[in-house]
Amino acid sequence: YTEGAKWYRRAAERGSARAQFNLGVFYKHGKGVPGDHMRACAWFGAAAAQGFAEAAKGRDYIAARLTADRRAEADRLLGETLAAN
Repeated sequence: YTEGAKWYRRAAERGSARAQFNLGVFYKHGKGVPGDHMRACAWFGAAAAQGFAEAAKGRDYIAARLTADRRAEADRLLGETLAAN
């Protein structure tokens, strides 16, 4: 999983919606990366911004379970992610 996360991150940072979604799944379940729902939400959000419907569902599911502060941090991370692509 660690190697997969590395490659998904590379593709995700280059704008691949599928890789962004998959990296979100890795963060959600702690596969190859530390489990982090805030980062999962941000990566799901990046994929959802490109019209990846399944990612929007994942983003909404996790966002509903984050505190307001963590949601704001996820939104900030999403903004940085989208600006970098």
